[in-house]
Amino acid sequence: MAAAVATPPAFILAGDSTTAVQSTGGGGWGNGFISFLNSPAWGVNKGHNGATTKSFVDGGD
Repeated sequence: MAAAVATPPAFILAGDSTTAVQSTGGGGWGNGFISFLNSPAWGVNKGHNGATTKSFVDGGD
């Protein structure tokens, strides 16, 4: 019997400035989180400065 192929874990981060990429020395935890993932897990940071729950629902921003 063949082994089942597992789908790698994926993390899609959506958030405001606390998630978004910041300037050097700034905040933003998203990229730090992704950097700790072990292969084959992967992630993408879609955090956006100034985003709100309403703006995300309205237009994905």
